[in-house]
Amino acid sequence: MPTSLILASPSPLHRLGIANLPILFGDAGEFVSQRFIEFFTAEHRNPNTRAAYAHAVRQFTAWAEGRAFRLEDLTPVHVAAYVEQLGLQLAAPSVKQHLAAIRTLFDYLVRGGASRFNPATSVRGPKHVVNEGKTPVLSTEEARQMFDAIDVKTIAGLRDRALIAVMVFSFARIGAVLRMDVQDYQQQGKRWYLALHEKGGRHAQFPFITRPRNFSTPTLKRPGSPPTRTRRCFALSTNGGNSPNPACPARTLWP
Repeated sequence: MPTSLILASPSPLHRLGIANLPILFGDAGEFVSQRFIEFFTAEHRNPNTRAAYAHAVRQFTAWAEGRAFRLEDLTPVHVAAYVEQLGLQLAAPSVKQHLAAIRTLFDYLVRGGASRFNPATSVRGPKHVVNEGKTPVLSTEEARQMFDAIDVKTIAGLRDRALIAVMVFSFARIGAVLRMDVQDYQQQGKRWYLALHEKGGRHAQFPFITRPRNFSTPTLKRPGSPPTRTRRCFALSTNGGNSPNPACPARTLWP
């Protein structure tokens, strides 16, 4: 199928902020253009990875096009110069992510025969070692103050308290918790368990201790709600927080 037809149709590229095929890849021919589109539509399934890589590739192509480079002109020297410049503007983890996006894109082009070699393979990013996490841990008093401040007279309030309780006591990611269905809250013998859907299709299960269960059970097991796999544990709410909707995207609860 011609690339022009693919770009004219609704495409995930548009949602990623790539309204037009970058000149750097478009001028390299139909086959390269096709591989570029496939990289963002077929190679990566995680929407967060797609968005991050799209942002990095947009910046790199703008840098290369501003210097009138063609795709076949790019060498490790050019990519290294770009990484050095990027290091003056961004933190080391961000620079490493940008380099990873460029490297994996060219890897995909090379594997498909759309490029002779990967100019980013031999380029090393900045060194970044993390020995201690930066995420603050709530004290018992801070957690209690936060729970007491939540209005639990509405379904939305109960949902928020249950959501925060699961995250505080399990250290689970917001995305994994929001993907929980009602049946992911399971009873095995005398104990209750939570099943989380993590990145890369991985599943994690852990026991739910008494205190967060007291906060969460009224929301996770609503009276009269059938245990279907499609019913989310934590749903959006309407009508002042008194009636639930089926889905709750992470961006609506987390900045």
